[in-house]
Amino acid sequence: MQGLKSHVTKPCVKPARCSPNSKKALFYAIQTPVLRALMLIYITANLLFMGPLALGIPIIVADYLHGEASTLSFLQSAFAAGMVLGGILLTLYPPNKKRLLMITVIIALEGVLLSLLPHTPWIWAAVAIQFFIGMGVAGNNVPMMSLIQQSADRDKLGRVMSLNNMVSMGLSPVSYAMVTAMLAAQLSITWIMPIFGLTMALVMLLLSWQLKVIRTTD
Repeated sequence: MQGLKSHVTKPCVKPARCSPNSKKALFYAIQTPVLRALMLIYITANLLFMGPLALGIPIIVADYLHGEASTLSFLQSAFAAGMVLGGILLTLYPPNKKRLLMITVIIALEGVLLSLLPHTPWIWAAVAIQFFIGMGVAGNNVPMMSLIQQSADRDKLGRVMSLNNMVSMGLSPVSYAMVTAMLAAQLSITWIMPIFGLTMALVMLLLSWQLKVIRTTD
């Protein structure tokens, strides 16, 4: 094949380090009250939400709802439909007040719905819960983006957005690993999802109570 060299150059392996831009973005976010609150909120949400939702749904369909592949597709489609509808509603009626508090309340409600999902004996109820969880995901992501744009200086906006993406991509695999470890320890998904969901809800309520910026920021 043309273009291939006859020898392989070994890459120089260096220990991974946080780039200066990432450090600056982190320090800037910590020093800015709204961004610091958002970072705490989304660290909690990515750590406690993604893993149990993604890994728990197939188990619920197979073991508790006794469904088939079509049942799983119904649940996934309901989640996607909820996100679409939530995004449309927020576009038509964008929130202007208490957006940070709204985010924490929505995430807390997502935690409660997550904890109810494995205890739902009816497929239609599971579809409805997935739909509302999808709406909740859109309901906290859209205001979060507007708050970051409002709170970050223009010259630091790109770094802050990259930091947010790094937190999301970095903690989601940790969430998957935590759920996988609990499943390997023979802990039922009917316990795992309520543990994660109710813990997330309690942390959101605690943050709202402890951080004044969450209650006062528009």
